[in-house]
Amino acid sequence: MVVLAWLVATGLVGFGWAESWPEGRPPEHPHHCPEEPPAFEPWRAMKNKYHTLPGQRTSDCPTESTSVRSQTLGNPTRVFLHNTAGEPVNLFWVDLQGGERFVSQLAVGATSRMKTFEGHVIHARAARNQELLLRHRVGVLEFRNPEGLACEDDIFTRLKNHGDSPLFCYHVKQGFRNAAGCAINVWFWNGTHETLAMQLGTKGVPAGEEWDRTWPPSVNYQGTYVTHRFVARLPSGRRVQEHQISKIPIPACPLLASSAKSGLNLTEQDAGHVGLQEAKFEFGSMLNETVRSGRVREATRLMAHKVSGLFGASVGS
Repeated sequence: MVVLAWLVATGLVGFGWAESWPEGRPPEHPHHCPEEPPAFEPWRAMKNKYHTLPGQRTSDCPTESTSVRSQTLGNPTRVFLHNTAGEPVNLFWVDLQGGERFVSQLAVGATSRMKTFEGHVIHARAARNQELLLRHRVGVLEFRNPEGLACEDDIFTRLKNHGDSPLFCYHVKQGFRNAAGCAINVWFWNGTHETLAMQLGTKGVPAGEEWDRTWPPSVNYQGTYVTHRFVARLPSGRRVQEHQISKIPIPACPLLASSAKSGLNLTEQDAGHVGLQEAKFEFGSMLNETVRSGRVREATRLMAHKVSGLFGASVGS
C-alpha cells in the first residue's frame, strides 16, 4: 500500500476513471499475469521527433523488398499478432540494416505479444516455405477525415479528460496523431459509455516541447489494451473516425487459398516452371481485395484465368 500510495502521489498512477464490463472483462485485458508484472515506466522523451513518427501500416501478402528496414523512432510498445493463416508461421524483426532476425514461431490460432518500438518492422512468414504473409510497421494511429466534414475549430474548447488509470499487464503504449485537418475530441468507450480520452489540435508540437506540455497537441499517447475503442468527434459530437486496438491477423496468401478453392494441385516445382510467383505479385492486390470482401468465386475465376494462360489450357472455375 505504501508503494501504491507513492505511485499515486508522484503522478505515475491515477484513479481518475474506471472501466465497466457488463459481460465480463475481455481475456486480452487481464488484471493478473504472473509472467509479466505491471510496469509503471515513464514515457520516453520525444522532443523534436514527432514529425518523423510513421503511421501504423499493415500489408497482407506483400512483395519482397530489400529496401524495408526498421527505425527506432518513438516509444516502446507492443503488438499482438494473431495467426489466422491456417499453418505455423515464423515471426521476424527487420533490423536497422534490413536483415531479418528470427523472433519466434507462432502456432495456428495462437497470438504473440511482441514488445517493440515505434518505427520497427515485423515480418510473418509461412514456416513451411518462408513465404511472406504479412509486413507490419509499428507506428501511431492517425485520425483522418474520410467524409470531409467541415471543421468546428471555432467552438473547440479545453475539456477535462478521464484522467489516468493504473496500467496492468499486457498494456499497449499507443500513439495517436491528428491528420483530420480539424481539432477533434477523442472519446474512449469504457464498456458502458464514452469518456473523453484526449483532445487533438492541428498544430505540431513546438520544438523542444513534449506532447504533454502543449495544448492542444497534434500527438497524444494513451496506455491502453487490445479491444479498446477510440472515437474521434468534432466539438459538436459528429463522428469523424474510429480506431480499435486490435490483434493483427496474419492471413493466408490469397493466391494459395484461391488455387486450393479452384481444385488446382500446384506444387512449388510447378510454380517455378510456370512463373506462378510472378502471377502472385501481379494479382496479389486484386485477389486480396476479392477474397477479403467475400467474393471468393470471383477470386477463383481470376486465378483460374491466369493459370489457364500460363499452362495454355482451359481451367474450370
